[in-house]
Amino acid sequence: MVKIIIGIIIGILLIIFIIQNTINVNIAFFTGKISIPLAILLLIILLIGIFLGFIFTEIAVFRKKLKTHKKEKDKVEKERQKQEKNNDKNKKKKIKSEPDQSEE
Repeated sequence: MVKIIIGIIIGILLIIFIIQNTINVNIAFFTGKISIPLAILLLIILLIGIFLGFIFTEIAVFRKKLKTHKKEKDKVEKERQKQEKNNDKNKKKKIKSEPDQSEE
């Protein structure tokens, strides 16, 4: 219910904004020119900003996940190497502690 009320308020404010900013503005880019209402131009710029913010946020989240994954992978690899080292030590101890059967 609260979301609906907030949505209605934002919608009303958007309509007021559009009504107050109907003046056309000229935009020149390279050799082209375009004339559009100021409100539409500002909304387009807002949408581009939201899109770019979303993209950069996703890139940052992806990098963080990648970094975390790499740390976890390194940790697992170190544990595996430690376990192998312990296994090698245990094998050497076992070999040393066994009596030499060839002397019997």
